[in-house]
Amino acid sequence: MADPYTSARTLLPPPSHGHPPQSNARHKTGRQTPWLAFFCIFILLGSIVVSIAIIASSNNRPVKSWKIQPAVWLSIMSSIFTLTLEALVAMGLAICWWRSVAHGTTLKRLHYISGGSNILNLVPAVIAGADTRKVALTVAVIALSKFASGPLLQRSTHAKISDVETDVAMKMHIAQQLPDGFYGSQDVSNSNGIFLLQSWYFNDTLETLPDSGFSCKGNGTCSVNIPAAGLNYGCDSTTQTLNLLDPQNLDTIVFNISTYMNYDFGQPMLFLSTMYLSSVDGSCMGTITTDTCNIIPATVEYPISIQNTTISLNYDNLLTNRSVVSNYTSPGDKANLPYDTPSGPLTGLNALMGTYLETTAVLVSPRIYDRNNSISDLFFDNFQPELTPYARDNCGLRWDSPTDYIISQIFTFMFLSAFQAGLNESYFSNSDLQNFTAHFSGSELHYHSNFRFLAAAIVVMILGLLGVLILLWGWWELGRPVTLSPLETAKAFGAPILLGAGHEKEVSGILDEVGEERVAHDGDELIWNGTMYAARPWQLGQVPSVREPGRPGSAGDSPRDSLRGSAGGGQNESPKGSPMRMSGGGEGFEHGNGARGRYFPDRGGGGGGSLRGKGGGTQRGVPHRPLSAIDETAY
Repeated sequence: MADPYTSARTLLPPPSHGHPPQSNARHKTGRQTPWLAFFCIFILLGSIVVSIAIIASSNNRPVKSWKIQPAVWLSIMSSIFTLTLEALVAMGLAICWWRSVAHGTTLKRLHYISGGSNILNLVPAVIAGADTRKVALTVAVIALSKFASGPLLQRSTHAKISDVETDVAMKMHIAQQLPDGFYGSQDVSNSNGIFLLQSWYFNDTLETLPDSGFSCKGNGTCSVNIPAAGLNYGCDSTTQTLNLLDPQNLDTIVFNISTYMNYDFGQPMLFLSTMYLSSVDGSCMGTITTDTCNIIPATVEYPISIQNTTISLNYDNLLTNRSVVSNYTSPGDKANLPYDTPSGPLTGLNALMGTYLETTAVLVSPRIYDRNNSISDLFFDNFQPELTPYARDNCGLRWDSPTDYIISQIFTFMFLSAFQAGLNESYFSNSDLQNFTAHFSGSELHYHSNFRFLAAAIVVMILGLLGVLILLWGWWELGRPVTLSPLETAKAFGAPILLGAGHEKEVSGILDEVGEERVAHDGDELIWNGTMYAARPWQLGQVPSVREPGRPGSAGDSPRDSLRGSAGGGQNESPKGSPMRMSGGGEGFEHGNGARGRYFPDRGGGGGGSLRGKGGGTQRGVPHRPLSAIDETAY
């Protein structure tokens, strides 16, 4: 074998003192674990696990509970999976390439392995051989995994409206007992009492605070039984008959509502009395029904519903399933108190609502009645389908019972009072603040997971992971980290121009040795660290003409800038037309880029000359010939 430092293939000068070039980096041997690849595999597995966790945890969860949508998180996981997969494919292709070189292969196969990620090379790579076929098909599966994983993950979750039944924690400022003086004094109602009467009469919407925990969020209703200041009551009914055709019964009361305080039972009570003509038979004999209810203050559970901030009472449950927490007696409801004494809840209720509800209707004729206000008209039965034709024509008078309505309205007034008392107290303390659990019923936008699409996504992601494992398989056979850097592959093929890298095989070591050397190439000529080398055959005795950058060439030359000199110069002439003599014999030329080259028509030429590059340094002269003219028998 020829001496590599005197052969015609040598592109670097021989070392001084006859010693071979030494590299500063130590020659690396033994197995090198690809920790970066293992880390990327861990990232791949992590993206798969996190994607599963996102789909599972978001299932049947409210949309509002996710500040960042699951689809966004899945998109991030898909991007991480794809980028990591691409990095592993690059590592795997490098390992496959170097293993193929180690086992022996062809340049054609190496070409298709290095370009394995190019889908256009799929068919030629499959045909080229077994090793390229494995790489091409594996990369195709990985490409399918990268393409399909994202859409499948996105289809794994979606939002839709669902019926919801759940418990929610809520709170409200509401008093369980009304303090004396809340409505005013014994003979004068204050602003609270008047405001509440107005709110009740105009049926104002009762709204809780819009703050978190006070309102019912979402498209639904929160229901709860909340204890608050109210009433406990008991009612008795009596009946009597009335002949509507008897003239003696004219001016008889046929409808009446009245309230009054009673102290005959050892404690103050508010009595509600309702009288109404409840029925009339075919002979115009009517029935007068009288309901008498005694009312005392109590803490009761109000069945309420809250929608957003709006509060409403469930009157049906309030009257039929009344739940009394406790009864109490207020000193302000006692008898014979001075006029300026703060009134209790019963006294204030009688002064406000009792006065408004009091009404009387009397019989004027068998078919006509007279009343002192229009409240009696509200309960008059205008249709009377149960009356006989005779009764309808001669004595068609009948009223519905006002008792339940009056009781429900008294409860409404008391609930408004309890709510207002709690709200007033909230400005000074939270003594009336109640925390409770309400039942939410309604519809809500929820995330729903499609686990079939998730399973399909996981399958294709695992296929991608298995694909990169196939590419990475056999890494331990190489003994060092490898890449497909052209510097590393050229060094492996024994490119003479990289001999300056010494024993370095890894791209990092090669870069440490020759990474700062400047290069340029236009397809015909190569400038390497100030020295120009021809990349095509030269005619005997001719040297490429020199052209300054930017000057047009002669006929047959392209006017573009080139690493070659400009046309028009004579043989062995400088850009300005003057010959240039180089040490060691032979004539040379100066390149338009500043580099100097030399042509030797014989096999050896003067080996002792010197060549000055662009950087101004002087290297020991070596024969420079066209690369195409390298003697292949030298090795």
